[in-house]
Amino acid sequence: MAAMSTAEKFAASLAVQLRHELKILRLNQQDFCTAAGIPTSTFARYLSAERNIPAPVLFQMAAALGIPASEFVARAEARMAKAESVARRVKRTMSLEGQELSDEGAAKVFARALQDAPPK
Repeated sequence: MAAMSTAEKFAASLAVQLRHELKILRLNQQDFCTAAGIPTSTFARYLSAERNIPAPVLFQMAAALGIPASEFVARAEARMAKAESVARRVKRTMSLEGQELSDEGAAKVFARALQDAPPK
C-alpha cells in the first residue's frame, strides 16, 4: 500500500468533518441529501472518501449545513492537520524505539487520529 496522498487525506478529512457536522445538527443522511440536492448513493461515496467532492457540490453541502463553504473546508483542514501531527508523533516515537511505521500503518494511524481530532 502506498502512502496516502495529501488529496486522499483531505478527502478523508472532508468526509469525517461532514459526519461530524451532521451529528451536531442532528441531521440524518436522507434529510441532508434532500436539502443539498445530492443523491444518497453519491453521498455515500463522499462519506467513504471513494469519490472526491466537486466544488459546486461542496458549496451545496455547506449551504445545507448553514455554514460558508470556506468554514467547512477550514474545519476539515484543521482536523487533517491535527491527524497528521499525531501520525508524525507516532512515527517519531516508533523510530526512537527502533521500529519502523509502514505506509499502511501510517494510513491507519492517520485515519484513527482523524476520527479523534477535536473538531472546531
